[in-house]
Amino acid sequence: MHGQKPSHKGLILGIDVGSVSVSLVAMDLEGKLKEHSYLLHHGIIRGALDELLKKYGDQEIAGVAAPSGQSHFTEQVRVFDQQVALMEAASQLDLHARSILHVGAERFYLVEMDPEGNYLQTSQSSSCAAGTGSFLDQQALRLNLKDTGHLSDMALKNSSVIPDIAARCSVFAKTDLIHAQQKGYGLEAICDSLCKGLSDNISDTLFNKSVPESPIYMSGGVSRNQSVVRHLQRIIGKEILIHPLSEHWPALGAAHLLQKELKAGKKAVSVDLSRLLGEQEILEYFFKRLKKGEFV
Repeated sequence: MHGQKPSHKGLILGIDVGSVSVSLVAMDLEGKLKEHSYLLHHGIIRGALDELLKKYGDQEIAGVAAPSGQSHFTEQVRVFDQQVALMEAASQLDLHARSILHVGAERFYLVEMDPEGNYLQTSQSSSCAAGTGSFLDQQALRLNLKDTGHLSDMALKNSSVIPDIAARCSVFAKTDLIHAQQKGYGLEAICDSLCKGLSDNISDTLFNKSVPESPIYMSGGVSRNQSVVRHLQRIIGKEILIHPLSEHWPALGAAHLLQKELKAGKKAVSVDLSRLLGEQEILEYFFKRLKKGEFV
């Protein structure tokens, strides 16, 4: 795959590399979404990205954009602030959102806007990944479930009393899981408790002073977990809306921001899709193998 000459023809790609997945969107220069894809990378970013980019090898690429925090990209990629990208995505989708709750694998935060869509403030979790989306990924593995989607499905089927399981610490959660199983709690009740625990953690962190204004939209991979969304709605007493492209919002917003710049006359850069990443290609994956002597 060779570098291409700068052009204002072709596609704009938006790429969001998270701690567990890669989201990619492709749009034309008028801002029309053409395709979107999503893939778990298991810490091997280069392999996952190459897989998603294969179909674009013979197409003209006008530019590539990513939300902030994507330090593993080369200078070919235009990087935008992630919160600005989320607001741009909501704006371009004409959703009139007042609040955006973004919950990913390693962090979550709430972006609040005024009735005209102008930024007001952001509340966010700590840098610790405990009690975020990766917590559910870890517990799904411990319960021998296929993935967090399977965990969510099991949780939604629950109709019985749920056990108390620590959702802020993976080590304590493991102990609580064992005790819950010993006490005879079913898998559905345990999964429901885990989803409730994540919802409680989000609420305690972000909604402890006030409930966000509606319409409230949720973005990020956890937005696909219907059980977490259900518990959050119960806690705040308001509907949380899920757009069909919710897990793609950071990539989608970044692509739209670049599209605006190119349309305004910003010079495009040469794009070589085989060289989007720098030397670092492996992230600290959320369930990396532990060394002897480390806590399990």
